[in-house]
Amino acid sequence: MSMYEETFECVYYDFNHEYLTIFDEVLHFKPIGDKERIVDTIIHAIDNMEYLNLRVDVNKFHENSSTNECDLNSQFIVGYDSDSELIYFLDLEDVKWSISTVGFKEFERAFAHGTKLIRTGIVDDLALKNHLALNEPAYTFSLRPITPRTIRLEVILFELEEFLKGGILYSGRNVVKRVGTSIYNAYYEGLYNRFSLNSELFEDERAMHLIRVGLRRLRENKIGLEYRLKYLDSNKIAKFDANIFSQLQELSNLLSMASVLVGKFLYTHDFRSLEKASNYFMSAENLDKKILSQTSELVFSAIKKSI
Repeated sequence: MSMYEETFECVYYDFNHEYLTIFDEVLHFKPIGDKERIVDTIIHAIDNMEYLNLRVDVNKFHENSSTNECDLNSQFIVGYDSDSELIYFLDLEDVKWSISTVGFKEFERAFAHGTKLIRTGIVDDLALKNHLALNEPAYTFSLRPITPRTIRLEVILFELEEFLKGGILYSGRNVVKRVGTSIYNAYYEGLYNRFSLNSELFEDERAMHLIRVGLRRLRENKIGLEYRLKYLDSNKIAKFDANIFSQLQELSNLLSMASVLVGKFLYTHDFRSLEKASNYFMSAENLDKKILSQTSELVFSAIKKSI
């Protein structure tokens, strides 16, 4: 039974793409229509001070690759050399970013094959929809002219209410993606069920790591929410009373206690610690819903005043 990166994933606690939604975009994105002459497109874009993000099958970078497996990855294109017929792209090697190169023909082959794989269904529909929302699989981007950024309160309101409502975004192939406050059930019920049915999970180092990462992300999100509300409040975009911030501090304390008890459980295998942690998680869930409900009402009030 493999697990936790899927079982405990929650969209609410992932702000990777927040800059695309909450603020006016600082980048200008332009989908690439002509995918047949991709090298010409790269040259034209770079000459016009644009970068490119292209999803390719990197295994096709090597003409004589013996593997039949595909490896779809997004490549951040930063330059080219027409004399040597090389494409320059960002590459991650030994946990360090560096600049790598690939030949024009090799890149054309990798991009064409990657596009073919996407069209024929190698990427599941949910993942494809996520890629499309982020302008993938092929786009150019550049900095917009510097202008004052406007916070989109209507987007914040929508997401706060989605977080409060909770639910399962996706379930299939042993993957469960939760939205908002539904994450708590995974901790006060899911953990107990999983470990009571399969004690071997205590020996699964990756599972242990992912549980701890998930808990840390959950706590960090509450800190992030407080930061964002204080930003709105101090800039007089929306007004929040002191009670909201004291509740957020209480929520952070509940999650800290729950995390300590889960850590103790993972070390001692004593289910009494997990039962105590579950009580803290249930209290945190109720308080989180209260905070989100109040926050949503205050943001909506701010929107109505601006109409």
